[in-house]
Amino acid sequence: MALKSAALKGDKRIEKAAANNPPLAQGESSHGVALLQAALVTLKFPMPGSIKKNGAPDGVFGSETANAVMAFQAKQKDLSVDGIAGKHTIARLDSLLLAASPPAPSTAPKPPKPPAPMPTSGDYEIGKDDPTVWNDKKVVDWNTKPKSVLIIAKYVALQKSLRIAAYAVGDDAAKHLQRYLDNTGATLTIDLEGMLKEVPKAGHLYGTVLAGMLAFVKQLPSGTYDVTSKRVWRGTNEKDENKNWYYAVGSYYAWMKGRATITASTASGNVGRLDFEYKFKDFYNWDGEGHGGKQVTFGPITITDEEMGEFHREGLAKEFDMVGSTRDSYAWNA
Repeated sequence: MALKSAALKGDKRIEKAAANNPPLAQGESSHGVALLQAALVTLKFPMPGSIKKNGAPDGVFGSETANAVMAFQAKQKDLSVDGIAGKHTIARLDSLLLAASPPAPSTAPKPPKPPAPMPTSGDYEIGKDDPTVWNDKKVVDWNTKPKSVLIIAKYVALQKSLRIAAYAVGDDAAKHLQRYLDNTGATLTIDLEGMLKEVPKAGHLYGTVLAGMLAFVKQLPSGTYDVTSKRVWRGTNEKDENKNWYYAVGSYYAWMKGRATITASTASGNVGRLDFEYKFKDFYNWDGEGHGGKQVTFGPITITDEEMGEFHREGLAKEFDMVGSTRDSYAWNA
């Protein structure tokens, strides 16, 4: 039987219980029991003794959980009242949770594409200022929704599975997820050099931006110049290229600035050196452009991007800025 509610689908233990292989019963302790408890509390079958101080279910199938299951079964009229959560009980919970689910939150409007440069001006100019970087922070504020026991249960389970995350999706994805779950909103400096080495498309974008700046400074007369990008470039890490950076960053903005020292000018070109910095910026969130439809599985835990975004809306996790830069130099002869 395929479960359909966001609260239950994708959890391996719940799926086994829904197939009576085996059902959830008194004496078991698992994340599946925690989701069962959360589902019962959500449907107004309280279990105060099984809910911890942080709001998460304890995952222990004791007498209180068995009594709540029997109370639920009795209210359905057509279920056997045995205190065991098997095929028919799980199916009924799933259908009621699905019917009670609120509509998916509306996402913020997609940010406009960075403005294209004027054809006559090029992408670079003399100057020190960074170009305007689009701020893709979402309109949904942090901690603006009441905490729900189902989301707390998934949040606690995910915290416990972070070590698995490093193996499942990669070190950087796990590190960025940990910063999100730490709930501080503090800016994170990413391993930009690592991303450029490990993601072919990211390395190609870096080379494209550098080639453009070199073409610009090779037209300058003798002298020393601060040079900068007039616009930002939009980069995207694809899952089929590198799963780690797909989940760690996704899409991002990049640009370049530096200092050009032109020592000679000849009929065939100039001679000089460019000391440059390649810069990165993005905003870590789970309900914006490029994240729709994602879900991640760490061991028995499956978390959708909508649930990840719900952590922020319920004040359990906090979105944050990501920045990065790498420096190098390039010298040439005419």
